[in-house]
Amino acid sequence: MDFLHRADIVTGNTQIVETTIDALRSATFLDGREKFWTTARVEEQTFADHTDGPAPDFLFHFGFCGSTFLAKALDQTGACLALKEPQCLTDIASQQAVLVQQGVQARLAEGLSFALVEMSTTSSEETILIKPSNWVNGLLPLLARRPDAGRAVFLSMKLRSYLRATFRGGRDRLAFCSRLASLIAHEISDGPDRLEEAIAMSTDPLDQAANIVAFLHAAQTALFDDAIAQGQWRNVIQFDYSEIVEDPQAAITRAAETLNLPAESAEGDQLANRHAKDERRSFSHDARSEQDNEVERFHAKRFDAVEKWAATLELSVVSPPANA
Repeated sequence: MDFLHRADIVTGNTQIVETTIDALRSATFLDGREKFWTTARVEEQTFADHTDGPAPDFLFHFGFCGSTFLAKALDQTGACLALKEPQCLTDIASQQAVLVQQGVQARLAEGLSFALVEMSTTSSEETILIKPSNWVNGLLPLLARRPDAGRAVFLSMKLRSYLRATFRGGRDRLAFCSRLASLIAHEISDGPDRLEEAIAMSTDPLDQAANIVAFLHAAQTALFDDAIAQGQWRNVIQFDYSEIVEDPQAAITRAAETLNLPAESAEGDQLANRHAKDERRSFSHDARSEQDNEVERFHAKRFDAVEKWAATLELSVVSPPANA
């Protein structure tokens, strides 16, 4: 079967790969980190000709907050196919600012619709649930306002937990957050200036990193709040990462009900004991808590200061133009 893997809506080129439902289901991520296809080809598309089709459901998230675990738990053969972080949506999110600056928002909307239609028809027998990368959160104003928006689960995380998770991930994770903050800032009113102000508050690299993470958290919170309030979702729910930690099965059940999925979901307790990104590895919340405690020992005062500053942040989302 064909699957849309890459999408360049500036040039019209797409990469179509040959794969199977089983390969899509078993891949931890569909962003190219692992090969889930046999062959690939490039095709030029006229996006405006392929924008009608069923709407997929979504699992949006902040990152580092249990979304991969939840997506795997909701994936049920015969009922739901969870597409985890498809690269084509990340590609489109990366091109969003350029297309808006060029004044071709209609092309952005057409490319996004094309990708959603292509993925929503991946399986004719199962609900399609897309868990985009959090890189895609900048597209939420467009996704939420689509007249055919499906169902949506929004998974967020309190700022302190988000700070611990990003610093626990070290330099690579902090660098990712910095790049994402720069991207998403364009979807926030005066976002680039506000981000520059956050960085300029300190000359200490770790303080700057914490300020960037706090800005990113606030920006994603604003995008989530806007998408939930303005969205045309058939059904929507938001909950916090702590709910997954405290009762995995209850979180799975609540999400499944929102997505109109059968109650027979995977056993949350069993999944919770395996590492979501590598099921060959075990996972322990006690060990994770100890890692978080270690991060706190080093950064508690820094986190206290950035939380105090973040409480003063009031960010608003730039609404998409009517022709988008």
